[in-house]
Amino acid sequence: MDAGAIPTLTRDTLQALRDIFVGVMTIREQRGLKKPVTQVADLAFWAGGMRQTLEIIANGQATDENLQRLKSQLAKTEPEVSAIITALNGGWNRLIQLPDGLRIANEIGDVIHSRIGKMGIRFAIGEVTEGAPNDPATIARARQVCAEIDNFNKRLVELHSRVLKPAAEVFQARRS
Repeated sequence: MDAGAIPTLTRDTLQALRDIFVGVMTIREQRGLKKPVTQVADLAFWAGGMRQTLEIIANGQATDENLQRLKSQLAKTEPEVSAIITALNGGWNRLIQLPDGLRIANEIGDVIHSRIGKMGIRFAIGEVTEGAPNDPATIARARQVCAEIDNFNKRLVELHSRVLKPAAEVFQARRS
């Protein structure tokens, strides 16, 4: 992997981020930030899920079965994604009451609703499922969506890092 490559996210990686994040926050801070920020991690596209199927399509190796599997994966994950987004939207009012909470809430909103956010990428995946296997346009769109997923997952990690670092500094200052 070259130095500029984006690492593939695994459930273990994001769980570790969650555990660290929760460990450095006070109980009061956790009530405000923990749930919305950790739920963002649940929006990641996992390497073994739709991302894997999209990669097959992007490599020009698609069959009708691959496109049907992708459509099925998209439908299967819809209820979970909707529940997470509903919960995140519900936590918005609590989040904006915290220091820097409005900025974080707006960033979470962008991660969810922008063209290259979770919902925009899910829409693009739906477009890929409507294409023909090994059609150059379908292949190109699948490649584009794979890149968008990688960037999306990277944004999730960056969001955690920006929230985690200040929280850790506050925690360390309190201990001194």
